[in-house]
Amino acid sequence: MICTMASSLLSITNKTICLSNSINIPNDDTIRVISIIGKARMGKSTFLNAMINQVESNTGVLFATQSDDNHCTRGIDYYYSKGNSILFLDCQGLALEDSSHDPLLLLITYLISDVIIFNERMMLQNEALKLLEPICTFMNYVDIDQVEKPKLVFRISDADLVKDPEQNLTKVMACYNDQYQSIRDTVTHLFQQPLGIVKTDTLDKNTKKSVQTGDYESLFKNQNLGFAKAIKQILETIPSGKPFNQWKVLLVSIVNSLNNNQKITLDKLDVITQIATRDMLEWEQNLMVAEPEIFMNIEVDGLQKTYLERVEPRIARKRALMLEFTEQFERLPVSVKLPYEIALEKRLGDPIRKAVADSARAAEAAISSQFLVAQRNRQFTLTNKEEAFTGRLAQPLDEFDSLRNLLHKYYEPTVQKYEEWMTKQEETINKTIELAKQREREYCLLLATSFQEAMDNFRRDAQKIVNMNQDSPSGDDMKTIVITSLSDMIANLRKQTIEKISGNLKYTPILIVGEFRDTILTTTLKELAESPISVQHTLVSDSWYGFIESIKKYETLYVDLIKSRFMKIGEDSEAYKQRLEQEVAMMKHESARILADWVKLQKENELYKKQIACLNDMISEPIPTAPPMALVVEQTKDVPLVNLKCCGWWK
Repeated sequence: MICTMASSLLSITNKTICLSNSINIPNDDTIRVISIIGKARMGKSTFLNAMINQVESNTGVLFATQSDDNHCTRGIDYYYSKGNSILFLDCQGLALEDSSHDPLLLLITYLISDVIIFNERMMLQNEALKLLEPICTFMNYVDIDQVEKPKLVFRISDADLVKDPEQNLTKVMACYNDQYQSIRDTVTHLFQQPLGIVKTDTLDKNTKKSVQTGDYESLFKNQNLGFAKAIKQILETIPSGKPFNQWKVLLVSIVNSLNNNQKITLDKLDVITQIATRDMLEWEQNLMVAEPEIFMNIEVDGLQKTYLERVEPRIARKRALMLEFTEQFERLPVSVKLPYEIALEKRLGDPIRKAVADSARAAEAAISSQFLVAQRNRQFTLTNKEEAFTGRLAQPLDEFDSLRNLLHKYYEPTVQKYEEWMTKQEETINKTIELAKQREREYCLLLATSFQEAMDNFRRDAQKIVNMNQDSPSGDDMKTIVITSLSDMIANLRKQTIEKISGNLKYTPILIVGEFRDTILTTTLKELAESPISVQHTLVSDSWYGFIESIKKYETLYVDLIKSRFMKIGEDSEAYKQRLEQEVAMMKHESARILADWVKLQKENELYKKQIACLNDMISEPIPTAPPMALVVEQTKDVPLVNLKCCGWWK
């Protein structure tokens, strides 16, 4: 890079033009402005340096030049030739890398210049006109008075193939009614006529080397290169000019106007996006004509039936339309299609989202009163003083039944919220009740053991009574007396056994305290003081009456045994005795086995639950001696809860 005498006039940052703090030109000087525009790295700065060297005689390099592919100029640099009253402006190259600043550069160059040199290479083509499109597009949005049309001169470098530049310009600007015609017409309208064109030929190696060192004299020595002629033609087009202070006021006004102009946007130059947007808009307009209701609001009332009939079909149709849109415009790039696709989804989806929200609000309004009852702050207690927890519903949650009966017809997502709330509260109390039921099961096992021990003692003592007299007394009357006496002793033994165990029926009642506060249920399990339990209590009633029935049957068996022993009925008396003893032994063995099974099931609860069906089938069969408890299944919200329920000892 060679040090230059040119200074920065302005720069562009984030689409904002920033003027230099100082422009070293006397206010009373009359200036004429020549600027150069064109693609980057095409020799703009070199040509401008050559022009200045021509008018000021070998000044060297004033505007920066370099040999790589980076910008030499950022924004617009200036050099003031005071002796010639010419302000030379070198503009940042166009169409290189980020070109978002190109429209502002072109507009301000157009508005502040007297002569604009458009630098092109080899020959003038329609592509050059395309670079002027921002001026053609946005000048209609510029609200600035006293703007004079500048002169436009095309400079063609390396134009060895162009024999007649004027003919080249004439061909390019002719009317063809093609995609460039509107640009041709606008350029003709915005610039002074006629348009100009000059050419310079390709530099040889030595001349190029001289120019790179800042020696521009070689450009003018070789007249065939055309530099002297081209510069002369351009200088002849310069007008008389205007005072610098007047031009500076205009410059500031133009900068402020462009910085605040909201109509100058890049999307207006994006033909692909414009055409695609037009096609997408046309697609939507056709849809609005064919199905206007698809964009309309949906009337809902909070009922699930209404939602299914009105909202769900709209959701399905929207899904189908978005798929159709995607397939219709699948060849468009995502950057072009996505913004419109998002907007279309919003236009189609907003009525649906509103209907969903309205359904939820309407359902909430209809449900709210019953929900207030179900979740109101309150306290309740449950106890098994009078009846067992097993098989009993939690009465304090009766309000949930009323709420559920109301919920089923309303909008499902809203219903689900209340269902989840009720399920959570039910789980809280069910866990506590399950703990209470477990305590009851443990008590029932202890009770079973007590009944079993009582039965064992009764059998032992009854057997002793049977064995009191091995010899049969003589005489039928005596036998009758002995049989009656022994039978009474067994009957009294039964009564004593029953009275003893009934007097020992005691248990520790359980209290469950539940409290609703701020819609949340909390539960506490407490043990009350030990107290007697009546045989009518559901916790023991079935077991008790089964025990009574069983011990009576044992009494009958032993009385029959006494009769068979003393009456010696025929030759089969011994066989009858053995049969009775075997039956007693079987009953005793069966009772012990079943009790052991229940203890095992208590320890292996999970296995017990898996085999519930099989156990229920087993218990439903007639068994000589049944356990004091039976298995039943309570169905609660499709979840089987396995509990113990009292049952008879004998079937």
